Amino acid sequence: MFDSRRIPCDLLGQNDISNAVWFEDAIRSYGVPTVLFDLHLVVPDIDEAAAVLRANDWTPEPPSMYSFLARTPASMFHRLLAPATGEEYDPDAWPPVPPGEEPPIARVAAVLFPAARWGVAAETLEQAVENDFVPHLPALTNALIGSYLDCPEDPNGGKVQSYLSCQLGYLYDYVPQLKEKTFTEELAFEHRQFHLDCLSKMRLWTIPFVTHERRIRKAIREGGYELRECSADTEETRYLFEDPLAQLHMERMAHSSDSWAMGE
Repeated sequence: MFDSRRIPCDLLGQNDISNAVWFEDAIRSYGVPTVLFDLHLVVPDIDEAAAVLRANDWTPEPPSMYSFLARTPASMFHRLLAPATGEEYDPDAWPPVPPGEEPPIARVAAVLFPAARWGVAAETLEQAVENDFVPHLPALTNALIGSYLDCPEDPNGGKVQSYLSCQLGYLYDYVPQLKEKTFTEELAFEHRQFHLDCLSKMRLWTIPFVTHERRIRKAIREGGYELRECSADTEETRYLFEDPLAQLHMERMAHSSDSWAMGE
């Protein structure tokens, strides 16, 4: 982790507040070539953690109107800006710092999330502190899957859901361990079918996909569900493998052919 981004982690740790990096900083630690934005942290108590940062001259700052948090209730997170040093560059400058390159000095914004809200156990936080504040890969994946499936079905929930699908998509695209079936054993049982489905040829991260996976998780929780290579193995779920744009094109072509044959 870049030194300037580690400062809030160390400050919290020095005050006996366990914490772990989340989102871009976490997945980048596992080889995902993502740029970095705000430093997202999960902590046991966001009010206590925010008090520590404020005592060290960090100031509350609302998220950008374009942020996925813009319409999230303020009680669910705290965003604080690091003290100014006079040497910062404009964080909105374009283009962003390429992956793998050391960024110039920036005024870091830390976003504090309650660990319980994201399914992060106290043990995960403690392990992360010993791992340069990075959660172990199975714990990170478990929490992201659970949060993705738990997103509320409302406009803002959809925005958070899209953000989570991006994080998970990056992990499955770039992290070798997640391309293996053996990683299934590292996950909570209720998330194992999700992982197996991600390794199938299903179209991932769509609304039909997450709706289907919620039904599967519900069936697992109710008991009696047996894991399989792919949960969408019936004619009724064939649509989960189809490209919706290609399907729309085929339907339009069929309609055009019918219209021509009927002389319309």
